Amino acid sequence: MQPKIVQETPQETLVDVNVDVTPGLQYKMAELQLSGYKAFEAEKLRALIHLQLWRPANTIQLGRDLDEIKKLYGTRGYMAATIKPTPQFDDANSTVRYLLEFHEGDVYKMGDLEIQGLDSRTTARLVDAWKLRGGDVYDSSYPMQFVKEWIKELSRMGEWNVALHTTLEEKDKLVDVTIRFDPKR
Repeated sequence: MQPKIVQETPQETLVDVNVDVTPGLQYKMAELQLSGYKAFEAEKLRALIHLQLWRPANTIQLGRDLDEIKKLYGTRGYMAATIKPTPQFDDANSTVRYLLEFHEGDVYKMGDLEIQGLDSRTTARLVDAWKLRGGDVYDSSYPMQFVKEWIKELSRMGEWNVALHTTLEEKDKLVDVTIRFDPKR
């Protein structure tokens, strides 16, 4: 490491630092194993993973892919699903195998819906139009679809800022949804 003062004043000192980096081995993806999944077929899960065999392993992309799989699980009520990626490195061949361990957890149901910021008549219309009833399996994609559908109709009353908040009730395995509409200023 080689620091060098670039500019100095009584208030601050700017320093450039050159760091020598020696790249390590580039690992290629040798295998991807899935375990512990039941809610979805392996092909559907694998289709969301962009890592390709014998191509460089990309842990950042794998993290994004696992986030998308968690969203998919949320559409079937698995709000606490986790996926643990365990890499197994083979230094001699510069390869890595990943075991993805799925822990689906419990299925969550729709809890309470609260709509805030609108007049009582419009609020009643939205509550009536909400298709997930208390006790239905929760679909995490539904609230955003609902907001997108209704924001068009509400635009006749002005422009809105919309805040969507979900609360997981661990004990009863419920998801409470609050949608707040605030007029744009």
